[in-house]
Amino acid sequence: MWPVLTPAAAAYAESDPERNRLWWTMGGVGIVLAAYLVAKLAGADGIDLSVYRHSLAYDPLFERPPLVTDFLYLVLTVSPLIFSQRRAINVFGVAVLATFFLALAANRPAWYSVWCLAAALFSLIIALAIEEERSSDFDGLEMQR
Repeated sequence: MWPVLTPAAAAYAESDPERNRLWWTMGGVGIVLAAYLVAKLAGADGIDLSVYRHSLAYDPLFERPPLVTDFLYLVLTVSPLIFSQRRAINVFGVAVLATFFLALAANRPAWYSVWCLAAALFSLIIALAIEEERSSDFDGLEMQR
């Protein structure tokens, strides 16, 4: 999901037409990558699941995609955030990248699920920040009446 939704969200927030086009292009590449990974999962012989340091470690039973796939996934997920014109999105991107490396270093067998947990927590923080902003905008409108 991230390699598709992150570039799309960055494009939506972007005012520069060239960057906007780049983010939408990256989102298109993300769709191709996602389709490839879904096809690999659909053809898998199952998934080995284990618990490692209180986290789920899952290993799909298929021939591992080339390492470039993981690199592309990371680039499509993080670069639109880090290179956005908006400061808050940059900070979010750095946090996402940092948690990727922390999950990989501290919990290698379960890094997928650890990184996904971080993504869920970051998403919750963003949703709460957006809701707070909307509430304050609504309160400001009420005060103007």
